Formats: sequence, structure tokens, C-alpha cells
Amino acid sequence: MKKSAIIFLSCASALAGLSSCSAVEDENYGKVLSVDMDWTVDSEKMTLTNNAYFMHCLPVRRNMIVTDDVIESERSLVIPEAANREISAQVVIKRLLENL
Repeated sequence: MKKSAIIFLSCASALAGLSSCSAVEDENYGKVLSVDMDWTVDSEKMTLTNNAYFMHCLPVRRNMIVTDDVIESERSLVIPEAANREISAQVVIKRLLENL
């Protein structure tokens, strides 16, 4: 099966002409399409950085996108990000309810 890809050099060119933009419309949404661990963020890859922090919106596929040791490390901001998102959602709901 021949595969192809389109490479865009800017966000504007990637979005031009789209009628919708949703991953859920993709027939492969949610499927594991590759088990290539070369793209998994692990401790070895993190040592290549300049003491970088790991960030990812949840949910994340552990040991596929990122290894447990990275996501649970001191350099991971995943849990604080999730906590901020929860507080933000609560504020939005509160404001919506106040305006009923």
C-alpha cells in the first residue's frame, strides 16, 4: 500500500481550505497505527535536552507516547497542567451557571 504525506511550511497553509478540523472525523482516530518506539519520549531522549520539562495534555498513552519514568519524574508538568485545566473548567461552569 502506497502512503503519502503533505508537508506544510506554515499553520496558515495547513488550515487553508479546510471545511472542518477534527481528529474524531478520522477513520483511524483512537487506533494504534504504529508501535515504533523511536518516537516515545524516554529518559534517554530527555537527557538530550537542555534540562527540559515534559508537558502533555492528558490522556496520554503511557509507554507509547511517554515512558512512566518520564511522566512521573520531577521534570514532568503533566499533573500540574491537568490540575490547572480542572480549575479552569470549574470556573467556566460556575460562570455559566451564574448567568442562567
